[in-house]
Amino acid sequence: MRHLPTIFTIFLWSLTCLSGSDLSSKFKNNEVLTYVVKWTGIPAGEIVMSSRIFKIDDNQFIDMSLSAKTNGMLSMVYKVHETIKSRASGNVFKSLTFKKESKQGRRHYKENFNFAYNEAVISYEKNNLAKKSSPEKREYKIKDGVKQIFDPLSVLYYLRTIKFSKDNPISPMMSVFADKKGVYEVQYKLKKITHITSAAYGRRKVYNIEPTAEFKGTIVNSGKLELWVDVETGVLLRIKMSIPIGYASLELRSAKGSDLKHTSFRHRRTK
Repeated sequence: MRHLPTIFTIFLWSLTCLSGSDLSSKFKNNEVLTYVVKWTGIPAGEIVMSSRIFKIDDNQFIDMSLSAKTNGMLSMVYKVHETIKSRASGNVFKSLTFKKESKQGRRHYKENFNFAYNEAVISYEKNNLAKKSSPEKREYKIKDGVKQIFDPLSVLYYLRTIKFSKDNPISPMMSVFADKKGVYEVQYKLKKITHITSAAYGRRKVYNIEPTAEFKGTIVNSGKLELWVDVETGVLLRIKMSIPIGYASLELRSAKGSDLKHTSFRHRRTK
């Protein structure tokens, strides 16, 4: 059962590859996305993502949050609850802060990233709350010429703006600070443009995409990863990934405040 938290952890860090442009047309204020998580077909919990757009003077900012938790039955065996809060500059969409709190069984820790572009430094701090040890602190130099760095959550939203096609099958190379090992250079590629059918949203046209390489380090043993992104709205509809034991899948259950509308026959009957 010790492998079960990777369903959530791999999801959070697998997002480090996603990218795009022209954010304003796809990003929605006060949007709440809820995903059902399954482990080898067995319900395991849910992931909820939300976003808020606001301005200070003439500067636009975007706050994003994510909460992942196991369901009641699984929590009796191994309880997992992870929360993430990210802030990005909406004007050029680069990460400013990233905060993560993770509770996995008896483990409990917090991580904070702060992006100081003027000083060309990313500061990292990790507090092990279970062991009550001294914080682990590090600094990472931002390379010359790099003006935009993403965190694992902000880059997921930025993905929405990519228009994949046969002529444009690969996303731009992205600089992403994913963990204490530093900055990753990552991108995604289009497998195909196809259709999928979900219980909540019926038949949708999607980009079926995957990373150009498997990840090591934080995402060790994550193996194959596939994503299905709604072509019309850019909302992530489905994820499937291999994990040390079996596979994990996520499927969108609800999208409050989103342009994505319920289209299934079952939903229309209950209206």
